[in-house]
Amino acid sequence: MLIENEIKYLKSLIVDIENKFQKLSIPYAPGKVIMGVIGTSDVSDYYSSKTVVDTVLSLDKKIKLSLDKAIEYAYSEVVLNNFNPILEGGEEEFLAYYYIENAIYRTSTIWDCIAQLYNIYHNLGKDQNRIHYHGLFKELSSKPETERIDGVEKIFNYLDEVDDTTLVGRWNGNHGYIKQYRNKMIHRNAPDGLSMSNFDMNMKSPPVYILKRLIEDYFQSMLFFEKIALAALNRDN
Repeated sequence: MLIENEIKYLKSLIVDIENKFQKLSIPYAPGKVIMGVIGTSDVSDYYSSKTVVDTVLSLDKKIKLSLDKAIEYAYSEVVLNNFNPILEGGEEEFLAYYYIENAIYRTSTIWDCIAQLYNIYHNLGKDQNRIHYHGLFKELSSKPETERIDGVEKIFNYLDEVDDTTLVGRWNGNHGYIKQYRNKMIHRNAPDGLSMSNFDMNMKSPPVYILKRLIEDYFQSMLFFEKIALAALNRDN
Protein backbone atom coordinates (compact mmCIF):
# COMPACT_ATOMS: atom_id res chain seq x y z
CA MET A 1 0.00 0.00 0.00
CA LEU A 2 2.85 2.36 0.84
CA ILE A 3 4.48 1.79 -2.55
CA GLU A 4 1.16 2.36 -4.31
CA ASN A 5 0.76 5.67 -2.48
CA GLU A 6 4.29 6.72 -3.46
CA ILE A 7 3.60 5.97 -7.11
CA LYS A 8 0.28 7.80 -6.98
CA TYR A 9 1.97 10.85 -5.41
CA LEU A 10 4.74 10.94 -8.01
CA LYS A 11 2.33 10.58 -10.92
CA SER A 12 0.23 13.44 -9.53
CA LEU A 13 3.26 15.71 -9.99
CA ILE A 14 3.67 14.90 -13.68
CA VAL A 15 1.60 17.85 -14.82
CA ASP A 16 -0.41 18.34 -18.01
CA ILE A 17 0.94 21.68 -19.19
CA GLU A 18 0.40 21.58 -22.95
CA ASN A 19 -3.35 22.28 -22.90
CA LYS A 20 -2.67 25.61 -21.17
CA PHE A 21 -0.76 26.87 -24.20
CA GLN A 22 -2.74 26.98 -27.40
CA LYS A 23 -1.02 27.08 -30.76
CA LEU A 24 -1.01 30.87 -30.89
CA SER A 25 -0.22 32.78 -34.05
CA ILE A 26 -0.73 36.20 -35.57
CA PRO A 27 -2.82 36.21 -38.79
CA TYR A 28 -2.10 38.78 -41.52
CA ALA A 29 -4.37 37.52 -44.35
CA PRO A 30 -7.08 34.87 -44.79
CA GLY A 31 -5.51 31.49 -44.15
CA LYS A 32 -2.06 32.97 -43.52
CA VAL A 33 -0.15 33.66 -40.32
CA ILE A 34 3.13 35.31 -39.43
CA MET A 35 5.63 32.52 -38.82
CA GLY A 36 8.14 34.69 -37.00
CA VAL A 37 9.68 38.12 -36.64
CA ILE A 38 13.30 39.21 -36.23
CA GLY A 39 14.02 42.66 -34.89
CA THR A 40 13.15 44.86 -31.95
CA SER A 41 9.44 45.14 -31.26
CA ASP A 42 6.67 43.71 -29.10
CA VAL A 43 5.86 41.26 -31.89
CA SER A 44 9.44 40.01 -32.12
CA ASP A 45 9.51 39.62 -28.33
CA TYR A 46 6.31 37.60 -28.58
CA TYR A 47 7.85 35.21 -31.10
CA SER A 48 11.02 34.94 -29.03
CA SER A 49 8.88 33.97 -26.04
CA LYS A 50 6.85 31.57 -28.17
CA THR A 51 10.03 29.86 -29.38
CA VAL A 52 11.12 29.25 -25.78
CA VAL A 53 7.64 28.04 -24.77
CA ASP A 54 7.46 25.65 -27.73
CA THR A 55 10.88 24.31 -26.74
CA VAL A 56 9.68 23.58 -23.20
CA LEU A 57 6.51 21.90 -24.46
CA SER A 58 8.64 19.64 -26.66
CA LEU A 59 10.96 18.86 -23.75
CA ASP A 60 7.99 18.19 -21.51
CA LYS A 61 6.63 15.45 -23.77
CA LYS A 62 9.99 13.68 -23.66
CA ILE A 63 10.30 14.17 -19.90
CA LYS A 64 6.85 12.67 -19.33
CA LEU A 65 7.73 9.63 -21.40
CA SER A 66 10.97 9.16 -19.46
CA LEU A 67 9.33 9.65 -16.06
CA ASP A 68 6.52 7.19 -16.82
CA LYS A 69 9.05 4.56 -17.83
CA ALA A 70 11.33 5.39 -14.90
CA ILE A 71 8.45 4.83 -12.46
CA GLU A 72 7.61 1.54 -14.16
CA TYR A 73 11.14 0.17 -13.79
CA ALA A 74 12.20 1.81 -10.51
CA TYR A 75 9.15 0.41 -8.72
CA SER A 76 9.31 -3.02 -10.31
CA GLU A 77 9.56 -5.90 -7.84
CA VAL A 78 12.94 -6.93 -9.22
CA VAL A 79 14.53 -3.50 -8.64
CA LEU A 80 12.88 -2.87 -5.28
CA ASN A 81 13.75 -6.29 -3.88
CA ASN A 82 17.21 -6.81 -5.36
CA PHE A 83 18.80 -3.34 -5.22
CA ASN A 84 22.35 -3.37 -3.89
CA PRO A 85 24.39 -0.14 -3.68
CA ILE A 86 27.61 -2.00 -4.44
CA LEU A 87 26.73 -4.72 -6.93
CA GLU A 88 25.75 -4.12 -10.54
CA GLY A 89 22.00 -4.44 -11.09
CA GLY A 90 20.10 -6.19 -13.82
CA GLU A 91 18.33 -4.97 -16.95
CA GLU A 92 15.37 -3.37 -15.18
CA GLU A 93 17.62 -1.41 -12.84
CA PHE A 94 19.66 -0.24 -15.83
CA LEU A 95 16.48 0.95 -17.57
CA ALA A 96 15.32 2.77 -14.43
CA TYR A 97 18.57 4.78 -14.36
CA TYR A 98 18.46 5.25 -18.12
CA TYR A 99 15.05 6.93 -18.11
CA ILE A 100 15.86 8.91 -14.96
CA GLU A 101 18.99 10.33 -16.60
CA ASN A 102 17.05 11.18 -19.77
CA ALA A 103 14.61 13.23 -17.71
CA ILE A 104 17.40 14.89 -15.70
CA TYR A 105 19.08 16.28 -18.83
CA ARG A 106 15.85 17.75 -20.17
CA THR A 107 14.61 19.12 -16.84
CA SER A 108 17.86 21.05 -16.47
CA THR A 109 17.15 22.69 -19.84
CA ILE A 110 13.72 23.82 -18.62
CA TRP A 111 15.42 25.87 -15.88
CA ASP A 112 17.50 27.68 -18.51
CA CYS A 113 14.33 28.30 -20.54
CA ILE A 114 12.70 29.92 -17.50
CA ALA A 115 15.64 32.30 -17.25
CA GLN A 116 15.40 33.07 -20.99
CA LEU A 117 11.72 33.99 -20.59
CA TYR A 118 12.51 36.34 -17.70
CA ASN A 119 15.18 37.99 -19.85
CA ILE A 120 12.73 38.54 -22.72
CA TYR A 121 9.65 39.50 -20.73
CA HIS A 122 11.39 41.94 -18.40
CA ASN A 123 13.73 43.36 -21.09
CA LEU A 124 16.83 42.57 -19.05
CA GLY A 125 19.11 42.91 -22.07
CA LYS A 126 21.20 39.86 -21.24
CA ASP A 127 23.02 38.02 -24.02
CA GLN A 128 20.86 34.93 -24.54
CA ASN A 129 23.97 32.83 -25.21
CA ARG A 130 25.46 33.74 -21.84
CA ILE A 131 22.45 33.28 -19.56
CA HIS A 132 22.71 30.72 -16.80
CA TYR A 133 19.60 30.40 -14.67
CA HIS A 134 21.26 30.15 -11.25
CA GLY A 135 23.46 33.19 -11.81
CA LEU A 136 20.61 35.22 -13.28
CA PHE A 137 18.19 34.59 -10.43
CA LYS A 138 20.91 35.14 -7.85
CA GLU A 139 21.65 38.53 -9.42
CA LEU A 140 17.99 39.52 -9.72
CA SER A 141 17.09 38.44 -6.19
CA SER A 142 19.99 40.44 -4.71
CA LYS A 143 18.70 43.74 -6.09
CA PRO A 144 17.09 46.22 -3.66
CA GLU A 145 13.50 45.35 -2.92
CA THR A 146 12.23 48.40 -4.81
CA GLU A 147 14.00 47.19 -7.98
CA ARG A 148 13.31 43.48 -7.58
CA ILE A 149 11.17 41.65 -10.11
CA ASP A 150 8.23 39.91 -8.51
CA GLY A 151 8.83 36.20 -8.04
CA VAL A 152 12.61 36.02 -8.57
CA GLU A 153 13.43 35.79 -4.86
CA LYS A 154 11.11 32.79 -4.51
CA ILE A 155 12.83 31.07 -7.43
CA PHE A 156 16.34 31.70 -6.09
CA ASN A 157 15.37 30.59 -2.59
CA TYR A 158 14.12 27.33 -4.08
CA LEU A 159 17.31 26.83 -6.11
CA ASP A 160 19.43 27.36 -2.98
CA GLU A 161 17.39 25.34 -0.48
CA VAL A 162 19.27 23.50 2.25
CA ASP A 163 19.02 19.75 1.76
CA ASP A 164 16.43 18.06 4.00
CA THR A 165 14.95 14.65 3.21
CA THR A 166 13.32 14.19 6.61
CA LEU A 167 10.27 16.20 5.59
CA VAL A 168 6.92 14.58 4.88
CA GLY A 169 5.87 15.29 1.29
CA ARG A 170 8.23 17.41 -0.81
CA TRP A 171 11.84 17.30 0.30
CA ASN A 172 14.02 20.41 0.46
CA GLY A 173 17.13 20.76 -1.65
CA ASN A 174 15.89 18.65 -4.54
CA HIS A 175 17.24 21.03 -7.16
CA GLY A 176 20.72 21.10 -5.66
CA TYR A 177 20.77 17.31 -5.50
CA ILE A 178 19.64 16.85 -9.10
CA LYS A 179 22.04 19.53 -10.31
CA GLN A 180 24.94 17.77 -8.58
CA TYR A 181 23.82 14.41 -9.99
CA ARG A 182 23.66 15.88 -13.51
CA ASN A 183 27.10 17.48 -13.15
CA LYS A 184 28.56 14.16 -12.06
CA MET A 185 27.00 12.51 -15.12
CA ILE A 186 28.63 15.10 -17.37
CA HIS A 187 31.98 15.75 -15.74
CA ARG A 188 32.89 12.84 -13.48
CA ASN A 189 31.54 9.32 -13.86
CA ALA A 190 28.30 7.37 -14.10
CA PRO A 191 26.60 7.98 -10.72
CA ASP A 192 24.65 4.72 -11.05
CA GLY A 193 27.79 2.68 -10.41
CA LEU A 194 30.34 2.09 -7.67
CA SER A 195 33.56 4.09 -7.78
CA MET A 196 36.28 4.06 -5.12
CA SER A 197 39.31 5.77 -6.59
CA ASN A 198 41.30 8.97 -6.70
CA PHE A 199 39.09 10.02 -9.60
CA ASP A 200 35.82 9.77 -7.68
CA MET A 201 34.15 8.22 -4.65
CA ASN A 202 30.61 7.15 -5.43
CA MET A 203 28.05 4.63 -4.24
CA LYS A 204 24.84 4.45 -6.25
CA SER A 205 21.54 5.56 -4.75
CA PRO A 206 18.30 3.59 -5.22
CA PRO A 207 16.42 4.65 -8.36
CA VAL A 208 13.29 5.45 -6.32
CA TYR A 209 15.27 7.93 -4.20
CA ILE A 210 16.61 9.81 -7.23
CA LEU A 211 13.23 9.63 -8.95
CA LYS A 212 11.37 11.32 -6.08
CA ARG A 213 13.86 14.17 -6.02
CA LEU A 214 13.78 14.53 -9.79
CA ILE A 215 9.99 14.56 -10.14
CA GLU A 216 9.59 17.08 -7.33
CA ASP A 217 12.17 19.33 -9.01
CA TYR A 218 10.47 18.89 -12.39
CA PHE A 219 7.10 19.80 -10.86
CA GLN A 220 8.51 22.97 -9.29
CA SER A 221 10.18 23.99 -12.55
CA MET A 222 6.86 23.70 -14.39
CA LEU A 223 5.11 25.89 -11.81
CA PHE A 224 7.68 28.64 -12.33
CA PHE A 225 7.61 28.14 -16.09
CA GLU A 226 3.84 28.36 -16.38
CA LYS A 227 3.69 31.69 -14.55
CA ILE A 228 6.28 33.51 -16.65
CA ALA A 229 5.27 31.83 -19.93
CA LEU A 230 1.62 32.83 -19.64
CA ALA A 231 2.65 36.40 -18.76
CA ALA A 232 5.07 36.62 -21.70
CA LEU A 233 2.63 35.28 -24.30
CA ASN A 234 -0.37 37.24 -23.06
CA ARG A 235 1.52 40.53 -22.95
CA ASP A 236 3.42 40.21 -26.17
CA ASN A 237 0.59 38.89 -28.32
